[in-house]
Amino acid sequence: MKVLFNVLVLLVVVSLGAHAGEVLDKAKAAYQQAEKQHTTVYLGLKKSLKDWQFKMLQTEQREWIEYRDHNVSLPEGASEEESLDYYQGMTAMVETRIKVLNEWKKDRYTKQDEPWTGYYTNNAGADLKIVEKGGKVKFLLTSFGYAGNDHDEISGEFQVNGRMARYSLNDNGDLLWINLDRLSDPMGRITLVVEGFLGRVSFDGVYSRTGSLSSDDLKAVEAGTGVIPDEE
Repeated sequence: MKVLFNVLVLLVVVSLGAHAGEVLDKAKAAYQQAEKQHTTVYLGLKKSLKDWQFKMLQTEQREWIEYRDHNVSLPEGASEEESLDYYQGMTAMVETRIKVLNEWKKDRYTKQDEPWTGYYTNNAGADLKIVEKGGKVKFLLTSFGYAGNDHDEISGEFQVNGRMARYSLNDNGDLLWINLDRLSDPMGRITLVVEGFLGRVSFDGVYSRTGSLSSDDLKAVEAGTGVIPDEE
């Protein structure tokens, strides 16, 4: 009986190991597919963009690659769980980059009156959610640090002047400014600069609109706290 039990345990362990291996193989395949699509989109932009536009894209692409290589790596002798986290994280990063690259296909520079509302991201793990409603432009700015659980958030209401916006806060003498500029970037993206903020992570950079806001995003921005309010 004991021998039979040991055999059953061994079969379960082997089965679980095989399943984990299959999951890891699928994660590797998903990453390879994302990288293939990433290369295809980038080379397509090389053919379609004007020379001055592609030079800008090249600079941005180098910055993204440097950020990726500096902050994401697979340790030598990594376990299957660590390897799975690595490939899933890399896939998510590449897929976000593809969304940013696709924004280069759009001509927003000529659309002077385009609403601010949208979901924006930069090349360094920061998200900017903006809601323009009833003459007010509210935002939620979130940036994740190099460690997965490190992040900072700022939320409030922008003062808008045409295609520029500004937010300022005086917290017991500590001053904070956020400046948004849709004029200085030839592609019509948002350039964001934060002054007076000494958080763990940086918000500065060029943000591309990569999607619309979900209902939960809208609630979080409206709440101004970064936390979805409880339903009454």
